[in-house]
Amino acid sequence: MPETEQRLVDPTSPQPSPPHRGGEGDNTAGPHAVAVAIFFTGEIVLSRMLYRIHLRDEPY
Repeated sequence: MPETEQRLVDPTSPQPSPPHRGGEGDNTAGPHAVAVAIFFTGEIVLSRMLYRIHLRDEPY
């Protein structure tokens, strides 16, 4: 069997930081606001279109 290579860690070297997982203060409303605006606009446009082709009784 091949010998396993053991890596020595220098205690004075900086340790890598753990991956960023978010947390308090990291929640940005920008992407959420864009998604809500897209769905709201699509709802209005689709509702009016369905009203014009007589698949809805009211435009909204």
